[in-house]
Amino acid sequence: MELEYPILWPRLVVRDVEAAVAFYAHVFEAQEIDRYTAEDGSIPHVAMRIGDAIFGLTQEDLSCSNVGAEDLERSPVILGLTVPDPDRTQGAAAQRGATVIFEVADQFYGRREGRFRDPFGHLWMIGRAS
Repeated sequence: MELEYPILWPRLVVRDVEAAVAFYAHVFEAQEIDRYTAEDGSIPHVAMRIGDAIFGLTQEDLSCSNVGAEDLERSPVILGLTVPDPDRTQGAAAQRGATVIFEVADQFYGRREGRFRDPFGHLWMIGRAS
């Protein structure tokens, strides 16, 4: 994976990495671009790309303080993503087990935007400029 520096990208901690890869691939059309699998079968790293945006996934591992949002039932972080069709994206997420927090709607600040919690506990704000 060839990248230019500096780079800042979120790493989402999830209990089931394979399920998360499948969810993000279906909902966001994300592509897996890198993966490490440990000798014990755990997956400490998967890099995924949505357009030019890169994010990582790592398997929950309490021994090194990797705690997923799923157990916390909340997240202090909201991931914002601009997509061509936020209505379709939120619908696809809901069909795959996401919880809609705010329906996609035209907002007073000029974006069509909504929010959902994915099945792994992470919050996503999806939208597009109107």
